[in-house]
Amino acid sequence: MARKSTKAAEARERARERANRFLEREQELLRIAERFEEAQLEVEGVDAATEAKVAKIREQAEARIAEAREQAEKDAAEARRRSEELQREMLALGINRREVGERLGISTRSVVRTEGKKPVKKLSDEEAEAAALVREGVMIQLDGDVHRQLSPASADGTELHGMLYQDGEEQGEATVDLATAEWSR
Repeated sequence: MARKSTKAAEARERARERANRFLEREQELLRIAERFEEAQLEVEGVDAATEAKVAKIREQAEARIAEAREQAEKDAAEARRRSEELQREMLALGINRREVGERLGISTRSVVRTEGKKPVKKLSDEEAEAAALVREGVMIQLDGDVHRQLSPASADGTELHGMLYQDGEEQGEATVDLATAEWSR
């Protein structure tokens, strides 16, 4: 019997050792799993912090973009104002809008208008009727096969756009200011 109890004791001891190794392994696995969960929480925290930083950077960038656009609009308006002022200086020297446009490389229509336009003369009934026809757009025969087509060039009807045709082919175009009777190409 002593032998049985020794074998049983040894078996119990081996079982305890295996159980202890198993328990140690399980506790190590548990510690690893806990550290993993802590790392996962840290990753989620870093991700959330990064997203918050990115959102803040985007807001700041959008604000800077809006400021830059606003400044660009102000700068462009100032540049247009200076450009128009320079055109007015040229007009003040007595040259017409067509010549200003030619000298600056812009269309006559792009040249600013001066505030001091010549007064428009009062038209007779016949002249007013003729002007009304022209404002609607008419074709006028000048000489033989030469025609000029006139049509409104401005919303207020103070300018007419003219196309010159010869033998049915376009030969050129011009604009006339009805207030000054000034033609420009």
